[in-house]
Amino acid sequence: SLPDELTIIPEPRIGYIGDINSLRLDAELIYALALRKPNYSFVMIGGQDKVFANHPLHQLPNVYFPGSIPKSRVPEYMAAFQVCLNPQLINEITIGNYPRKVDEYLAMGKPVIATRTNTMELFREHVYLCNNVEDYTGAVDMALEENNSTLEDKRIAFAAGHSWENNGATILSYIQKKLNK
Repeated sequence: SLPDELTIIPEPRIGYIGDINSLRLDAELIYALALRKPNYSFVMIGGQDKVFANHPLHQLPNVYFPGSIPKSRVPEYMAAFQVCLNPQLINEITIGNYPRKVDEYLAMGKPVIATRTNTMELFREHVYLCNNVEDYTGAVDMALEENNSTLEDKRIAFAAGHSWENNGATILSYIQKKLNK
């Protein structure tokens, strides 16, 4: 069922769940996207740093900041989104970042729009990769239009291969190969 906090937020809901931190997320990109898509609701769930807490995003009628939620409720909230976002700011912190959040979104079968980085290229067949607000603007429409159960199933299957267990096994295999040489 839809979380009570989201019942007043109209669809389509384009969402982000996690730490809302200006060192990692591109506030200006989110702002520009929300301005370009006034009929879409942008839902940012999580604790905000000072930059986000004081950003003009809070003045837009289609942007919502419900606050932090317990980790146990993340899937419930994520299920209420029609599209999930990972609008990373490109900098020294994020450039080599592995976006575990994207795996979580995909594991729910959700269409995902994310900032293009070298690491995100691993996801290119399952995620809409964007370089700028123009790309994001087109991608959000495509994600809504193209979504179907076949794509959802493919996203879930892809994410299933990215478990901590699988990642650990891959790392271990590289270590063992190096030791055996």
